[in-house]
Amino acid sequence: MKSFKTRYSIIVALFVVILTNSCRRSNELAPWDADVLAPISYGELDLGDMLVSDELMADSSGLFHLRVSDTLINLGLDSLIGIPDTSFKEEYVIPIGNLTLPTGIPFYSNTTATKYNLKEVELTYAEVRTSLFNVEFTNSLKSQIIVRYQVLSATLDGDTFELLEFVPAKSTFTGDFSLDGYALDLRGLNGTAVNTLVSKVEVLVDPAEGATYTFSAGERFGIETAFEEIIPGYALGFFGSSKSVFEGSTALDVFDEIPFDALDIAEFNVLMTIDNGIGADLQLSIDEMSSSNSFGQSAALTHPIIGQTQQLSRAVNLFAQENPVKHIVKTYVFNETNSNLDELIELRPSSLNYNLDLFINPLGNISLGNDFVYYGHDISVLMDIDVPLKVGVSGLVLQDTFAVEFIEENPDQGSGLINGGYLRVYFDNAYPFSTEVQLYLQDENGVEIDSLLNEAQAIASSITDEQGELVSNGTSEVVIPVDQEIIEKLKLTKAMRMRAVIDTYDGQVVNIYDNYTIGFKMVADLNVNTQ
Repeated sequence: MKSFKTRYSIIVALFVVILTNSCRRSNELAPWDADVLAPISYGELDLGDMLVSDELMADSSGLFHLRVSDTLINLGLDSLIGIPDTSFKEEYVIPIGNLTLPTGIPFYSNTTATKYNLKEVELTYAEVRTSLFNVEFTNSLKSQIIVRYQVLSATLDGDTFELLEFVPAKSTFTGDFSLDGYALDLRGLNGTAVNTLVSKVEVLVDPAEGATYTFSAGERFGIETAFEEIIPGYALGFFGSSKSVFEGSTALDVFDEIPFDALDIAEFNVLMTIDNGIGADLQLSIDEMSSSNSFGQSAALTHPIIGQTQQLSRAVNLFAQENPVKHIVKTYVFNETNSNLDELIELRPSSLNYNLDLFINPLGNISLGNDFVYYGHDISVLMDIDVPLKVGVSGLVLQDTFAVEFIEENPDQGSGLINGGYLRVYFDNAYPFSTEVQLYLQDENGVEIDSLLNEAQAIASSITDEQGELVSNGTSEVVIPVDQEIIEKLKLTKAMRMRAVIDTYDGQVVNIYDNYTIGFKMVADLNVNTQ
């Protein structure tokens, strides 16, 4: 319900004249009829206020536009590579007892190559953006041990990642570490593998415990490591040759509050942008784009791009720190000359639907393992719809609820205090449309009591110039006779719903601006009896 800065009421009062003289004569009432004229409600219908939607906005000239933007596809580095969380566990048990060895010399050493399952992706190099690395070292010996753990594949400024931890006797060490910023050589031990991380562990008894240590049979130590949430900032290799299907929809709520019978869109402009920010060749096929509404109706988009395969070459690696990639971008235009998008919008859709196929490296490993991707440089397909509201419209409904205040003071002091009169409703219409209005009274619970008009009343439309710019508003007065039945209904009224139905003249296309409103003021013009 609209709120008002000022609230008006009509007060139907008893006017009392007290006649006195110098001898304290008794008071007498002098009845008469009086005319009362006061506003009881006002407001305006404003399309911009009614549609609380990010999809409807006005440009610098005030012309309304329906604008919808959506990302149909977005594949970033984490989606393309998807390095899984990987854990590794090993345990060493002393097989025989009474085995004495010098301390300070590794009694256990092992190098492990862990290969990640990346499906068709074959990485040879990566730079870590974010990561989490957990370790757990368990010692059952009677002496403190030293564990040296190295990730031989990970280097930072020429230094290999290394942990050197002291684990007391019969205890466990746990810790969280990070490989952020490290470069990963994923070619394995011999330099010919892919997706392979090499690590090395050495365990020795702390020489501070003595010169030698005698092992007992069954003594053991364990190592457990887990690489989690590894997201590269850069990756190099072969990203596989794979096809993915992207099917989805974009919800539209802009039509929920503005029902109409028919809509004729004169202009529209849609840009579909395919942006390849990775070093791999792409092939895109748009199999279908359509709209559908809540009534089960749908319409399919026609355009030369629909059903055809589009080729995009790989991005260019510039090896620059701030802007390392030159994206390859293709833009396709949909307008009234090459597509039927207007039919999709005129359907009053609740959603826009799409079905696309994306093929990465359709020709295979033609880069010889030199596909690349940087974090933040993605494969994306974007759709931007812009529909200026230059339209022909039929049966467009604008409606809102406004406060009404009608108070009769001292209603028990006499009957039939209101002899009669009129409700005068003054309309100020900025829409250059044929417009009919109806008014509905509502009680304090929002339940409609009755309509004020026997039938919808036509009001004058505005005058605009050739460009649709407003020249002058159309003004109208609707007069409603008031009888006792209407008075009783007004006493119960707390709000009024105004419903306007507008049509353009004979299918004429007009511009709809943000200064188009339908303002009104309702005035009670009543004759009141004081007795």
